[in-house]
This record gives sequence, C-alpha cells and structure tokens, in this order.
Amino acid sequence: MTVKVVILVHGMGAHGATWADEAKKVIRTAAGEYGLAPRFSDRIEDGKVALMSIAYDDIIARRIKDWGNNSRAMAEEIRTAQIPVPADITGWLQKADATENNFLWTHVVDVILYRFFSLVRTDIQVHVMERIAEIWRDAKKADRNAEVTIVAHSLGTSVVHDSLAILGSAPPPKCEGFLAGTETLTSIFMLANVGKLLEMTPTTYTSVVCPSSASMTPYCKTFFNARHELDPFPVVDAFRPPWQGEDYVKIETTAVREFNTHSFERYLQDPKVHIRLFRALFGFSQISEETMKHATNTYDATPGPACPQVLKDFIADCRQRVSLIKSSTDVFTLITSGVQFLREVEDMRAKCKGATGGAIA
Repeated sequence: MTVKVVILVHGMGAHGATWADEAKKVIRTAAGEYGLAPRFSDRIEDGKVALMSIAYDDIIARRIKDWGNNSRAMAEEIRTAQIPVPADITGWLQKADATENNFLWTHVVDVILYRFFSLVRTDIQVHVMERIAEIWRDAKKADRNAEVTIVAHSLGTSVVHDSLAILGSAPPPKCEGFLAGTETLTSIFMLANVGKLLEMTPTTYTSVVCPSSASMTPYCKTFFNARHELDPFPVVDAFRPPWQGEDYVKIETTAVREFNTHSFERYLQDPKVHIRLFRALFGFSQISEETMKHATNTYDATPGPACPQVLKDFIADCRQRVSLIKSSTDVFTLITSGVQFLREVEDMRAKCKGATGGAIA
C-alpha cells in the first residue's frame, strides 16, 4: 500500500517541542468518527498516514531573546539598524501598552520578524525547506510513489509558500531533488492564509505553489484554502487567486466552538476542513456527501461557549472588526487588529468564566 505523509506546520506564537501533539490528537479524534483513526501513525510505514510536524519558532525565540520582551527595545533596533519596517508599526511598538506588549511577544512579533527581518526570514525558510526535503526523501525511500500533503496554519502559510516556492524552483544545498514539474505534493492545505499579505518574491499567485490547473509545472495536485468568517488574520489582503479549476478548493467555516476562532486545532476540528483532508488522503468516496452534510450540520449546530450573551457580543464585535479591515492591504492592520482580537478572546473567556461559574464551553 502507498506510503502517505501529512506535514503539519504551525503558525505564529511560541510553541515548543510538543506543539503538534494537540493537532495530531484532533486529527485522530476526527478520523475516529469515520473509522479512519487506525490508519494514522507517528512514523513513516506502509499503508499508514504518518503525521509529521515542522517547527520554526525556536529561530524567532533566539532572535528576540536580547530584546527581553520589550517592544521599545525592538523599535530602537529597527531604527538604529535601519530595518525597513513601516513607520506606523515602529511607532506602535514604541507606544504599546502593557497588554498590547504581552500579545505582541506571545503572538504577532513573529509576523514582523518574518516579513521585515531578512536574516530571520532566510533562516526560517532554509530550515523549513530542509525539513520538508528530509521528510519527503524518507517517504520516497519507503515508497517511491509516496504521497505527501502539507497542512499549514496562519504565519505558517506564508512560511510554507515561500519555502516551497524556493524548494520547487531554486533549492539550496541539502534540498535538491524536489523541483516542481518533477515532484508533486498530493495536497496543500492553507488554514487562515496570510501568504498574500506577507508575500515577497515570488508572489503567491505566480509561484510554482499552485494546483495542477494553474500551471504547467504545479507543485501540488489540489490546493485547499480555509478561512473562518470571524478570524481577522486572513482577512487583510485576503488570498484570492485567479485560479478557476476544481483543484482549488475554498473552505469557509462559521462554527464558534471556542472564542479563539483563529486556533489551528479549531480549524482542524471543523468537518468542513478535516473531511476534505481525509478525502484527499483516502479518496473522495471514503466519506459520502450525506455523511459530510450530517457531520457539518451537527458541528455547526453544537453550542459553543456556555454564556449566550457574551458569545453574542463577541460574534458582533468580530463581524464589525472583519468588516472594518477587509479592504486593508497593510501589515500594520493585521498586527493591530490581530492584537485586538486576541485581547478580546482573553477578555471574553474571563467574562464567560465569571458568568458560568468557571465553565467556558
């Protein structure tokens, strides 16, 4: 039987060595609903889908260590080293209050470093390319017809795009052998895609990282792009490629099972996402349309946090935020609206906990 691999790539924020455990657990739990859980493994082997992961947050952690989680120190280095960060971002860093500073360092500093600090960006891309090549090579050693799928989240969507674009066209040493047109990924899943906003060269719509119908040398057979309607991060300069083929699949999710609608795990938990992943891995007929419709309707109808008024207020605020930023195309908007969103998630969790005597879901 064919060897299959799913590579998970995290988004912004601090993660750690076991960051992928929860995402893998969500995938296995969801797979169990369709009798597919036994078909997953933590290693590459015949007849199984190996759940692998790639982390890059340690590169960012090493870079920010000297700043001591102080946004003003970061702003000063940007100024003295003449790093091309937009003035509105630098000014915001200098004026950030204590709460904003906290969310900056736990989440969105990664976006600033990856987009504007070229050495950080290069280090991350080389690392991710080497890991993709290593996993892909191991899979092909086990089975020359091995199928590889990548699932990336948030900042990871930009990292994966940029890394694959180089890997598939002009790979560095230790990464050769995976040129687009010669090798092809089975699927790419981009969850909360910020790749268009953070793009450099090659751009997201013109690189080899596209489905079969969009290029003579595509890097994947099918490209999936998922966004939750209340998630502000993928709204700014949203990913809207001109691709028209059936091998480009847009996924819109709406269920609010927990306040953080940007969460990697919540995206994976939604049947609109994981059923398409399972179909990509095991074939379309593995899960019927009737089963998908039932699973989706059940998930969407299941109550979220157990505090109706708090949840109603949160949804209204999120919709207003998305409406206000949807026409924006700058990184500053992503950073500030993202911080506002994460701040509100924490505030609403606290309100919900108070309203329910400790339960928030």
